[in-house]
Amino acid sequence: MNKLRVAYFAFSEQYGAKHAGFTHSFNIVSSLSKILKIKAFFYSENKIETNLDITSVVFPSFKNLFIASPLKYIKSYFLVKKKIKDVDLLHERFHVNPIDLLFIKKKPYVLEVNDPAMIFHDSFLYRFLINLKIKRCNCIITQTKTLKEILSKYTNKPIYVVANGVDTLIFRPNIKSDIRKKYGINNYGVLVVYVGAFMKWHGGLDVVKLARTFPEVKFL
Repeated sequence: MNKLRVAYFAFSEQYGAKHAGFTHSFNIVSSLSKILKIKAFFYSENKIETNLDITSVVFPSFKNLFIASPLKYIKSYFLVKKKIKDVDLLHERFHVNPIDLLFIKKKPYVLEVNDPAMIFHDSFLYRFLINLKIKRCNCIITQTKTLKEILSKYTNKPIYVVANGVDTLIFRPNIKSDIRKKYGINNYGVLVVYVGAFMKWHGGLDVVKLARTFPEVKFL
């Protein structure tokens, strides 16, 4: 049986950056490469050295619009166009630039939306570009039921919840840490740690409810 061939667009994610956007995208590509053929495209001014099929591209954004050479934009366009000729499906990690739409044409197009951008950006241009992509995509994937409920108010397209996973080689029950000693909470049997922003769709208020329900548990 032939493996599904997928192109993963992460045009706005700086390859190797120390933030959640890159980590999330890179691990999706790394994991999916084990079960299908995936070609990924990340933002980078340099050639990317990796065992995965990842190509560096440079497309305009608000940050580099007047910095990067237009020649790099043109080169990246033709490079992507050439490399995705044989793919079966396009998967985009949402970003504002509509450049992705130039490559889609008749191919199935999955839009990965990790935050409800359409409700906290007042810019007409921003909302216009968001709607362009939503109208063109075949379906949307997002991480939580809360996000699905928010997004479903703005589109009738199918929305699938694909929860974030965890790297069990890094995060495991027997991991050694001095966090209890550091914060003086050695007397608590169970410690729950939350790291992230406190937006509605991140479930921050759920942590508060859990803390009230389980007073014997320490929440950090």
